[in-house]
Amino acid sequence: MATTASRSFRPSVGVVGAGRAGIALAHVIAGSGHDVVLYSTIPQRAATLRQSRRLKQIIPELDALHRNVTVTTDAAELADRCTLVLLTLSEGLLVRVLNDLGDVLDGAHMLVHMVHSLYGNDLLRCSQVIESETCVKQIGAVAGPLHVSELLAGKPNAVVAASEFGKVVEEVTRVMQTDNLLVYGESDLRGVESAAALHQLVTLAIGMADGLELGSATHASLAAVGLREITSLGTRLGASERTFYGLAGVGRLVDALQRGEPNYDLGMKLAVSTNRDEALESAPPEARSVEVVRQIRGWAQRTGARLPMTETLFRIVQGQLSPEEGLRDLMSDRAVFTMPVSRPAGV
Repeated sequence: MATTASRSFRPSVGVVGAGRAGIALAHVIAGSGHDVVLYSTIPQRAATLRQSRRLKQIIPELDALHRNVTVTTDAAELADRCTLVLLTLSEGLLVRVLNDLGDVLDGAHMLVHMVHSLYGNDLLRCSQVIESETCVKQIGAVAGPLHVSELLAGKPNAVVAASEFGKVVEEVTRVMQTDNLLVYGESDLRGVESAAALHQLVTLAIGMADGLELGSATHASLAAVGLREITSLGTRLGASERTFYGLAGVGRLVDALQRGEPNYDLGMKLAVSTNRDEALESAPPEARSVEVVRQIRGWAQRTGARLPMTETLFRIVQGQLSPEEGLRDLMSDRAVFTMPVSRPAGV
């Protein structure tokens, strides 16, 4: 980890990850008048972006990456030129990339992630992983219904930027906000990280219900039950209840259902499949809801938390219940509609 004394403010904006979200954000931020350093761990992808200024197979909507975007595979260049660094990575790459960045980042850097996962048996948030792998303390998260194609088409998008450091929220807002991308500030980092990760549970359950054609009332009821359950879990993890009713929680859930994201599609496939294992094995990497179900169910077993939707989903994916049997049993449990929101000790 770098322990160099804080240097003067570095004006460029760093974007880590040359996937759809990273390339689109780099382009939009550069179009607002900022110099951007786009860092990729894939040399061939970086070379293609430098040469042709586009990646048609990944982001066909973008004809040419903005001229103010510098593409690099050199972590030191990213650290030397940027104070604010945005992480647009898949959860599986996070630790690997942080190991590279940890050697070059210092206490002046601001590291803001868009990784919506919880890690390990203790359900660590991404910000906790960043703290363990780097010396950076000014950490934040961005979450919400952000769509690459709509953003590049000039349609309105909105996200929430969360950090315990007000300066981090100010910087994210300064560089990301445009006429078509609204950024709302939030101090409840724990809540935004938890809500953005946990909505996957509810999306999976509703996908199953819609795959079974159980009707709009069931769809709506499961949304209400699920939102209550993830709010209860989030507050056990130290989050604020209100955050789950904002962009990172209910906003992200509505968005996931409306556009039929991979977790929703997986739920629909599990509902009608005659081969559960095959449906699970064929799910795309983005559909992490089953892994999340198992992870949270294990945590609930150790802590004694009552999470009926999680337990039902676990038994379904384990083959102990059929999707219809499990969802009907869940809906018949009147207690799930009145289950109090849990709060951590001392709150």
